[in-house]
Amino acid sequence: MVALMKARVLKVLNPDSKVTWNERNGSGWTVTDQDGKSNPVKTENSLLKDLLTTKQCRPDTRAGGSDTGALAMSPMPERVVGDDGKPNVGLFAIGVPTEGARWVTTAVPRPLADSVLLRSADAVARAALRQAQKDLLDKKLG
Repeated sequence: MVALMKARVLKVLNPDSKVTWNERNGSGWTVTDQDGKSNPVKTENSLLKDLLTTKQCRPDTRAGGSDTGALAMSPMPERVVGDDGKPNVGLFAIGVPTEGARWVTTAVPRPLADSVLLRSADAVARAALRQAQKDLLDKKLG
C-alpha cells in the first residue's frame, strides 16, 4: 500500500472526505475534508487560531500546494513549522493535529508493533527535555 501511495496510484482519504467531479482542476476530481476540527485554517480551537494568527504555525501542504488539513511540522521530533518555514524550537505536535500529513495518528499502539505514535511521543519528550535543560543552563549561566 505504501508503494502505491508513493507512486501516486493510491491516495488514502479521511473517512469524512467528500469526493466530487470537477472538470476544471485537471484530474476531474476534487477531494474536500469535511471534518476540519484539527485543520489550522478551519478550526474553532483558540490555541490553533492564535498560533496561526501569530504566524507560529502554518498549514501543511503537499507538492502542488494542496492542503493536507494538518499542521506543518518537521520530521521527528515533530516541531511545529512557523510561517517562515522554520521549525519552532519549543513547539511540538503529535496526534490529531498532524493527521493528514501522518496517517492513523490516534490509533491505539499495539505491543511490539514499533508504533509511530509511540516513537513520536518519545522523540518529542526527549527534544522537550533537552530544550528545557538548555534553557535552564542558559538562564543560570546568562
